[in-house]
Amino acid sequence: RDDFGVGFAPIDRDHRKLLALINNLLATQHCESGSVLERQALDELLDYTEYHFQREEDLMTRHGYPDYAAHKAQHDHMRQQVKLHLERYRDQGRAALAPLANHLKVWLLQHIAGTDRRLAPFLAERAGTGDAASETPGR
Repeated sequence: RDDFGVGFAPIDRDHRKLLALINNLLATQHCESGSVLERQALDELLDYTEYHFQREEDLMTRHGYPDYAAHKAQHDHMRQQVKLHLERYRDQGRAALAPLANHLKVWLLQHIAGTDRRLAPFLAERAGTGDAASETPGR
């Protein structure tokens, strides 16, 4: 939804893609698509989450964001939470997918509404509109 936008185009696009990937993961469970497709959806979600975190961290570093340490700490905490969920997935299989997807979705929406909304105006001011090629690597 548009009200989840933070006003910096590259980050808004990442957030939309992350939510779509979370929904894909949930769909694999509801459609009983099999473990191969579940694992593909999970891997794609986790890879893109790391890509997004790294992109935000790179932007914050490049533009001297004053609250970098606290923002990165939130990312690092989520990285640890994801590791715990992956351990559960290895132990429990598909039963662990919905809790993982739901945890990521709730965390992402809260992160967008708070931390990323504070970051976006800073980046928009320092980096421009956010549509420049240097801000939107091809992913």
